[in-house]
Amino acid sequence: GRKLAARVLKTWIEDFVDEDTGEVVSIERNEVVIDRETVIESEHVDIILESGVQTILVHKEKPNQSDFSIIYNTLQKDPSNSEKEAVLYIYRQLRNADPADDASAREVINNLFFSEKRYDLGDVGRYRINRKLDLTTD
Repeated sequence: GRKLAARVLKTWIEDFVDEDTGEVVSIERNEVVIDRETVIESEHVDIILESGVQTILVHKEKPNQSDFSIIYNTLQKDPSNSEKEAVLYIYRQLRNADPADDASAREVINNLFFSEKRYDLGDVGRYRINRKLDLTTD
């Protein structure tokens, strides 16, 4: 069997009514079906199919490489189970505080890492980065 590179999660949304405001609040819930590093056997396939999971990540091993790759080790240390949790975790690490909402957390991260104004390298800088990374752009 092959090893799972990430947890297999069953995810669903639960709606609650906030008693103070009367608002309906949606909360994403996760249940770990099978944990990381589990070697997939026939009984695991049945469990995965019953849970309704559409996609799983399997660790790809090549005979001439070690058992661990950078991505695999990163997934091992990653505490988040969803994109939303990951964004909130990164925001808390950067700002040492909780964000006002999910959209503001995502905006801060996008502005910090992906802003064209912040990383305006100019023509020469862009050429050197592209050459170093072996990228060809039109």
